[in-house]
Amino acid sequence: MGGFAFEIQLCNRTDQGGNATKDTNKDVLKHQPDNFLRTTPILELVSRPNSGAWTPSRDTGDHGGRHMVSHNIVWVHESPNYGNLTWDHFQTTPMPLSTYLMAFIVSDFKNLTVDDYLSVWQREEALPQANYSASIGLKVLRALEDYTELHFFLPKMDEVAVPDYQSGATEQWGLVTYRERLILFVEGVSTSAHRQNIATVIAHEFAHMWFGNLVSPKWWDVLWLNEGFASYFEYFALVEIEPDWRLEEQFVVRVAQPALSADSVNTSHPMTVDVSSPEEISAIFDTISYSKAAAVIRMMKHILKPEVFRKGLNRYLHSVLLTVQVVRIYSSGVKMMKKGYKTGNSSADAENLFDALNEQYLEDLNLHDINVKTVMNTWTLQMGYPVLTVTRDYSSRRVTVSQERFLLRPAINGTDTHDYKWWIPLTYTTKSELDFVDTETKQWLTATEESKQLTTPIINQEDWIIFNIQETGFYRVNYDATNWALIAAHLNSDSFEQIPPVNRAQLLDDVFNLARAGFVDYTLVLQMVKYLERETDYVPWYAAFNGLNYVDKRMRGAPSYDYYAWKRFILKLLNKAYTTLGSEVKDTDDHVTKLFRNQILTWACNLGDYACVSNAKQRFAAHMSDPYNNPIDPDLKTVVYCTALRHGGVGEWNFLWDRFITYSNVSTEQTLLLGVLGCTGDEDTAHSYMHLSLSKDSGIRQQDLSLVFPSVYNAHDKGVDFAISYLQLYYTNISDYHNSINSVVSLVSSLSSTLTSEVQATNLRKFVEDIKDDLGDLAYASALNSLQAAERNLQWLETHSATIAEFAKEQNHRLPTAVVPDSYTLKVIPYFEVDSEFTFDGEVVIRINVNEPTDRIVLHVNQLDIVESSLNITSVSEGTQLTVINTTLDTPRQFFDIQLEEELVEGGVYDVKVIYVGYLNDDMAGFYRSYYKVGEEIRWIATTLFHPTNARKALPCFDEPELKAKFRISIARLPKYHSISNAKRIETTTPNTTEDGRIWDEFEETPAMSTYLVSFIVSDFGSSSNLAGNVSVWARESAVAQAAYSVSISQDTLTALEHFTEINYQLDKMDQAAIPDFSFGAMENWGLVTYRENLLLFDETVSTTANRQSIATIIAHEFSHQWFGDLVTPDWWAYPWLNEGFATYFEYFIAAKVEPNWQLDQQFLVEVVQNAFATDALDSSRPMNYNITYSSEIIGVFDTITYDKAGSVIRMLEHVLTSETFRKGLSRYLKAQSYQTTKPDILYSHLQAQHSETVGSDESVNVKQIMDSWGNQKGYPLISVTRDYHAGTANVTQKRFLLRPTSDTSDDGFNWWVPLSYTSRSEADFTMTSPAVWITPSDSQLQLTGIGGSGDWVIFNIQETGYYRVNYDAQNWQLITNQLNSDQFDVIHVLNRAQLLDDSLNLARAGILDYVSALDVTSYLYRETDYIPWYSAFNAFNFLNIRLRGASPAGYQLFKVIQIHRLIQPTFLILNSTRYFVNCRER
Repeated sequence: MGGFAFEIQLCNRTDQGGNATKDTNKDVLKHQPDNFLRTTPILELVSRPNSGAWTPSRDTGDHGGRHMVSHNIVWVHESPNYGNLTWDHFQTTPMPLSTYLMAFIVSDFKNLTVDDYLSVWQREEALPQANYSASIGLKVLRALEDYTELHFFLPKMDEVAVPDYQSGATEQWGLVTYRERLILFVEGVSTSAHRQNIATVIAHEFAHMWFGNLVSPKWWDVLWLNEGFASYFEYFALVEIEPDWRLEEQFVVRVAQPALSADSVNTSHPMTVDVSSPEEISAIFDTISYSKAAAVIRMMKHILKPEVFRKGLNRYLHSVLLTVQVVRIYSSGVKMMKKGYKTGNSSADAENLFDALNEQYLEDLNLHDINVKTVMNTWTLQMGYPVLTVTRDYSSRRVTVSQERFLLRPAINGTDTHDYKWWIPLTYTTKSELDFVDTETKQWLTATEESKQLTTPIINQEDWIIFNIQETGFYRVNYDATNWALIAAHLNSDSFEQIPPVNRAQLLDDVFNLARAGFVDYTLVLQMVKYLERETDYVPWYAAFNGLNYVDKRMRGAPSYDYYAWKRFILKLLNKAYTTLGSEVKDTDDHVTKLFRNQILTWACNLGDYACVSNAKQRFAAHMSDPYNNPIDPDLKTVVYCTALRHGGVGEWNFLWDRFITYSNVSTEQTLLLGVLGCTGDEDTAHSYMHLSLSKDSGIRQQDLSLVFPSVYNAHDKGVDFAISYLQLYYTNISDYHNSINSVVSLVSSLSSTLTSEVQATNLRKFVEDIKDDLGDLAYASALNSLQAAERNLQWLETHSATIAEFAKEQNHRLPTAVVPDSYTLKVIPYFEVDSEFTFDGEVVIRINVNEPTDRIVLHVNQLDIVESSLNITSVSEGTQLTVINTTLDTPRQFFDIQLEEELVEGGVYDVKVIYVGYLNDDMAGFYRSYYKVGEEIRWIATTLFHPTNARKALPCFDEPELKAKFRISIARLPKYHSISNAKRIETTTPNTTEDGRIWDEFEETPAMSTYLVSFIVSDFGSSSNLAGNVSVWARESAVAQAAYSVSISQDTLTALEHFTEINYQLDKMDQAAIPDFSFGAMENWGLVTYRENLLLFDETVSTTANRQSIATIIAHEFSHQWFGDLVTPDWWAYPWLNEGFATYFEYFIAAKVEPNWQLDQQFLVEVVQNAFATDALDSSRPMNYNITYSSEIIGVFDTITYDKAGSVIRMLEHVLTSETFRKGLSRYLKAQSYQTTKPDILYSHLQAQHSETVGSDESVNVKQIMDSWGNQKGYPLISVTRDYHAGTANVTQKRFLLRPTSDTSDDGFNWWVPLSYTSRSEADFTMTSPAVWITPSDSQLQLTGIGGSGDWVIFNIQETGYYRVNYDAQNWQLITNQLNSDQFDVIHVLNRAQLLDDSLNLARAGILDYVSALDVTSYLYRETDYIPWYSAFNAFNFLNIRLRGASPAGYQLFKVIQIHRLIQPTFLILNSTRYFVNCRER
């Protein structure tokens, strides 16, 4: 069924000046698939298939003023004019071609030619726009020649940019035609997406020269042999030409995944499908013939292996070449002439392809495991594809797989009884293997098998398994719930990139669609999607956006607050990618980055991200004012234009419409503008735009009319309403313009799939009913049928929206930042007298500043009853009251959402007044009740503990540390009580009273502070004050005398802190209160510190020395917070160590200035550093900087890491920088950040600046680099020192220290910047604590020279200032032990003696050092009389004592007598004979 060869002569009519006399200067003849009969009826016999994809070419031949005629074959000569006619003669086609591949064009176009071979023809004024397509076209042609090992068959290749063109492009042999925007590119105007479209369309059309033109399908039933291969090579022919475009990966998300979507409905069709009529033929030019076929071809490549596949294709192409007869055709008629025979093209069917591939497979691999035809028939002869269900038996570690057809919506009462099964190539990997490279089929699930148990792999229970490596197979995968959970956990870990981008994209696409089809719950989808917070790769995000887009459109119909929560959730997912990419195009951006940025910014702006919207509006305003000097980068245009229109008015729209008219020469710009002009937020403007599409004089080309309506109803939810209202008003205009009522039905159908609410559905349904008579029965039935899509959308919303909204809310416990507080005016009346209901009345007026336009105010509220009728939002500048249209109490997140009728104005100031009732519970949180007894009488007090998130139980507020504000507090109390708060009470001679006789106490306004630091107490307490009256301790009247010690040291502690920080205490007074019921040890409320009684009150007759020290150190801790936490506050709970680490450090080192005889600086080592070591040596530890997602997690981070490890690392940093540089750096930091918030990098920058100022440039100390290694990873290093005693050198390495490593524990990647200090027996210098050298994260080992003599011991970590343990080789341990067991044991510093004991016994406990060596170190203790080493020893002995109790009684007795009593007894006798050690004995 081959074609004919053609010889063409064309006559072109011109006037005497050589100008075309037709109204237009261009005639195009295009034949596809069955239009040839309209031009040449005589060839009806051979109008057989040979379908087209797109392949561009170009020519730069200059023919002067002639009006050139382009044809498939080379122009031969021009005949003399006959009147005003000129004949152009072309060579005979060198081989038969199908009729639809013949083309000729008459125009006055100009051409751009490459290598005298490939020419691009276009309007003369568009000639420069052909440069890109000219530059890439020949490369594509040569790449295809190299791949197929067949040279292109014609002596030239022309490509033509046609202004009006029905198809995107058509692959006529040697003369490829395109719409202008698919071949013309303007640098600085066209986008990167346009560039890629042009390249891929050219590759598509050129691929047709082989697949479709050289080898044509015998009939249209195997159209996929054309379009599938063209769609495949559209990407893969460009892989080496544009290597940074990642086209192999883009193919998956742009071709394979959309094909899976299209093929998952009952109305799909097989790749090979019977067709007969022109209508049926046209209908299969669809996603199945193009994209599914391409994806199946790619699967076939991986089944056979790429090189076998390539050679098999070459075999296929060569096998169908025939010897054919040449036929000449003249315009005067048909005359057939025998010119001999030559090699030409022919037709083929799928069996020819499969046979060639199978023969190559057998020839190259000699494998008989599959037959290509048998396998591929299951993919080409039946529609749809399988979902592979993977079920694991976790006890036997086996895997079972099963298959069924995947359908998004299985037909109800369907009649399709076909047994759908496929030959499925199984590829997979596990968490342990992580082999995502090998795509070779490991096992088959055949078409005769519904399920099977796989022989391999045998999988560890804790491992996930992932099937369909690189998504090479055309199928989806579902897993059992446990495996899904394992995958989700891995994605949501720092190791998520171990799964490559394509498979991350596969997992997302599969899970979204499995949820739509009902295979999995949307909760799983969202758990998977949550990982996108970490994702910065284009390919997974592309897949994610496809899934998110469906959900987002549906969620628009959810309740307002639910959709608001959903948008915030998506914006949170976008944040890292948005921050990483930024909103500025950079010179270093590669092609994919440009595509990615556009995608991310589009979503961010569409969802209303303030920074994105503001940036876009500013860019557009600048561009409007001066387009020439303020151009918008092409890759930002769609974002900027659409956002400006959505938030702008008629002026912005008119500006862009004028641009559309002005850029009539640039098709890419015009189509871009048509796609965004519908973004307008104004209904009249949207209607005007849609009206332009019904005007022949609008300037919108016929081929582009289809862009107008979708640009309106897809832009945003209001656009759907605009389109419906336009349809209701102007449906007759639409019908008249298109000369068919079906155009109205088509628009109804398109709108139906976009509807999001019942109101929209009702309006559209009513419209259809209203025009029923105009529609007619068939069109009416069709319209009603299309409305079923709307019904499905609403059903989805009813079924899934609540689940999705609740998940979205749970993922974001942070308040929005559109409004922030400036001040609170709070009035509270507590009722806690006997027989009261323990409630309080509250009224708060919050003055807020508006950072960005918003119609919502979200406050924290917990266990408060809001009097909603009292809500009052007033503009401070205007004095006007805003209307509240809705409130929502989001109890799980403790949010109170106030929705307003109009937006708050950016930069505006408003007062939010709320009246409410609260409860004085006994839960020691918020504003609560406590009591004490006097005899049998219960005395009640009302007190507060707002840390960390309980201010919201006392007042509606912005209860996050970053949202600082000033507080002016008033409290009404009965006369027998008094009240205290953060600030001083305002004294008045005539206080205000309530109706029931309560007295109002009013307090001065506080500095800006975080809500968790606010405090007030109403009680009958007494107080004790210093002589100045500025420091007081409040307690039960009978316990006030016990406050004497606290009062005596408080001012000295404040003074010491003032001297250290060089900043005076910020308030006029300091109150401290001893609370009977208090859940914390103490709380650093600014100016009113609260304590448990035993941590503030000291009775000389009862309390111990340890109690005294606890009081002194706790006061120092809490007072330190007045600077570190209150004055300067971390902006979030992710790094509370900026508070607690410094408070723990000063707890000892400031108290040591107040009580200098207590050796508190030394006690810090054994009580803090070594305590931190114990906790941080567990795999369950965490980093100091720790991300907090949920409010419930906050309290959990106030642990040993936040307090003791942080304090220890801070002490290490002090010794790295030197004490004075450290002190000055902290002072610098506090002064710069006073009354503000902070984060670690801010602290580091100030310390770095002080270090640089002190010592100049010192590249060895980069504070951020050093501290990030300690703050961002858990654990700490073990430094191992191995000496060469002859050479005097030491080899030093680091490795994470773990007490109990397990098989799951990995210490890979744990490396620190470790400051090494050391001394030897010869030097014995334990004073130099600054680092002598660093071992860095990149050092596998460090070689030190000059490390002691052969008989010298070496000790690292002088005074244990570094946060690490040290192990030595056996000889060095022995040398140290010998020193300790000598009379000169105290040559080793007391802190290093404590270090050696703690390190050796913990190394033994971890199995790193033998217990014989460790216990040898302890043997010296019978000489030791210092408290510090004994403290370390007792910690270790306690562990051994507990463990050895389980040994034999005789063995345990031996341990007690020989190891413990023998060591303790000498010290015990000394302590009994002197009072010097009385403090130590108590400990």
